[in-house]
Amino acid sequence: MKFSIAIVTAALLATALAQEKPKSSVPAETKQDTTKSNPAGTKKSSADVIIGKVTDYAEGKSITVEKPTGLKKTRTFDLTGKDVTANVAPGVSVGSTVKVVQKTDNDGHKVVTVQPYGKGSRAHAKTI
Repeated sequence: MKFSIAIVTAALLATALAQEKPKSSVPAETKQDTTKSNPAGTKKSSADVIIGKVTDYAEGKSITVEKPTGLKKTRTFDLTGKDVTANVAPGVSVGSTVKVVQKTDNDGHKVVTVQPYGKGSRAHAKTI
């Protein structure tokens, strides 16, 4: 009898785990606003972080990233301009998965950083 209960319990547990949708541990997009005060004044900044697949990349001009939400939403980042500083890691190309961080300071200056993201990207970055 105990053996039958154990088998039924194991079968129910396996069925429940098979039906559970995997949760993504990677946020597709996050936004963060920061305010710092000091005697010289208050500085505000914001940062957007997007992780997704590159769908279009014009080197030195712009990069378009598709968010992994299943909705096929894309976001295009301008890599040129008077108040833009862009840092794109070598090897970034259409089809690669990247992490894009766009920081905007109090004066409106933007810093866009594009780095490879995912399996093996950290190990590769350390060897360069």
